[in-house]
Amino acid sequence: MRIDCISKKVEKGILFWLGVLVVIASLPALRGIGASFGYRVYSILINLVTVAVSYYCFSGIFDRPYIGLACSWLYTLSIYRIYKLFVVFAAWETCAMVFFPIIAYGLYKMFTDNVKEKSYKFVWVFLGIGYAGVLITDLVSFEVIAVLTLLLCIFCFRKVFVKETLWELIKGCISALVMSLAYILPFWDNFFERNLQAYYLPAGTIQDKGLYFPQLVFHWWKNGDNGLFGDAGMQSSQPVGVGLVLALSFAAFCILWYAGELRDKEKSVLSLGKTAAVFGGLLMFMSMNIFPWDSLQHLSGLTTVVISAVQFPGRFLGWGILWLVILAGCLLWFFKEKAAKWYYYVSVVIVMISITTSSMYLLDFISSGL
Repeated sequence: MRIDCISKKVEKGILFWLGVLVVIASLPALRGIGASFGYRVYSILINLVTVAVSYYCFSGIFDRPYIGLACSWLYTLSIYRIYKLFVVFAAWETCAMVFFPIIAYGLYKMFTDNVKEKSYKFVWVFLGIGYAGVLITDLVSFEVIAVLTLLLCIFCFRKVFVKETLWELIKGCISALVMSLAYILPFWDNFFERNLQAYYLPAGTIQDKGLYFPQLVFHWWKNGDNGLFGDAGMQSSQPVGVGLVLALSFAAFCILWYAGELRDKEKSVLSLGKTAAVFGGLLMFMSMNIFPWDSLQHLSGLTTVVISAVQFPGRFLGWGILWLVILAGCLLWFFKEKAAKWYYYVSVVIVMISITTSSMYLLDFISSGL
């Protein structure tokens, strides 16, 4: 009786704070962003869907409602996502970001669930919906996750070549292909059947458009318009970065990992944290101006065209933020298992307050400037 009462209070509290999150993330749309009424409605709806989907997926990964709430807060109010939604009006990319957590949840279940359970036979549903959603909404994001999935399979090759796991992965790919036919068939018809040719002029080198380290971790962002950092530096730069909270989470996890403080923790969560640290760190590195993009670009004609098409290295931060949010969730999970419960809840509150103050500053700046 007491447990049921507490559970109901927890559910009501989580629903309340998820509603608050939607309102905060939709602040420019509620106040007016100078765009059409349709985009305002889209902004509110996409925030609502992002909150719901990310909470469901992160709660499922960590099996903790408060961690799911904190991760949903971090993901929805991430600087990169707010920038894409309200500054450059990248409707399709923000729509694709709804499906990022679904792919992460599907891959996590595929590698960690018991292959003998009946529920394991439905893991492909998450993979199919996630990959199809990203492919239909944003092709560049799909190209990134395709490469990341390949690297992840190589990273976990022992688990991939289990019959049940490999079959779920195949079913997920086939279902994603089937659900994407409405996008793939017109694309195939235009480029192959009708001999439609698209020529792309290389946009030059991209390394000087990469982020400086302070931009990556900056907390109090403004709405700047400078994307040519190599020419104009950081002054009036665009609000592209992972933010201080995610950067500190990455640093804290790496320190604890190196110090061996995580050895006695649950293996599945520890493996998830290590994987998230590797991929999150790699994607942050690729978004910076110290990554050797120019050297890679001059290797061949193919690399010249492919890397030029990226245009801005900061585009890798969409997936980078997903991995870093998962990493922050792993860190909160370790805090709960290692320290007292009050320390765990205080950490969750600090995360929510920190990301809210940062994002609301940017949101208010956007709203008042338009």
